[in-house]
Amino acid sequence: MKSKLLQGIFAIGFSVAVLAPGAQAQTMQSVEGANLVFYYDVDFWGTGTPTVTGNSISFAPKSDYQLSATGLAAADQPFAGYTAHSSSTLVVVAKGGYALSSVVDFALRGTATLGTDGYAIGMLSGYLRSGIYDANGFWPTGTLMENISMPAIGLVNGNFEGLASTVGDGQRYHVLNLMGDVGLFVAHTGVGTSTASLTEVSYAFNVSAVPEPETYMMLGAGLALVGFAARRRKQPA
Repeated sequence: MKSKLLQGIFAIGFSVAVLAPGAQAQTMQSVEGANLVFYYDVDFWGTGTPTVTGNSISFAPKSDYQLSATGLAAADQPFAGYTAHSSSTLVVVAKGGYALSSVVDFALRGTATLGTDGYAIGMLSGYLRSGIYDANGFWPTGTLMENISMPAIGLVNGNFEGLASTVGDGQRYHVLNLMGDVGLFVAHTGVGTSTASLTEVSYAFNVSAVPEPETYMMLGAGLALVGFAARRRKQPA
């Protein structure tokens, strides 16, 4: 019975990711990391300020991700779920002199107090895209990873988590965008109540230093000077 219900939850989650609209009105706020500027969808994440450490950012999901399911009879199979979608869950812009790779480490964590044969599932899914970010929003120029999906499954009371790394094409970019869904589902069988909540969603980005244009100009001038000096040495006296 549990496996069938788990399959149903995954089907619901994936259908939301596929059918959710590709664009929506958004309120974006920014916060700075060491070498990045993060722009996050306030309507999606809530108004709480995210935590930034170096080039990583973590969110405490809003109260919609605190769920309970209650059964009143032995045959009951109570179920509760919540999923939200955003076309720009997070936009990440590299500061001058730095670039982003398509390697992203992400984590989804939660807690659960479960009834008989109960379980909780947190889910992160969506797309990783490159593009341009300006005053009008994010404009995609390419999709690096499709159908990113990572479940965090809780089958016992206490904490549960899911960890994953997304690797795209290995190229470097100035702007990356995460579009997709975050969901939570909780269920059990029989009399009682199961509760679950998401406590953290986090992303860690791979950043590398790139030379500024002036550096390339100085390097080119230096090579030209070395070449000129070598030619002078080869000329007969």
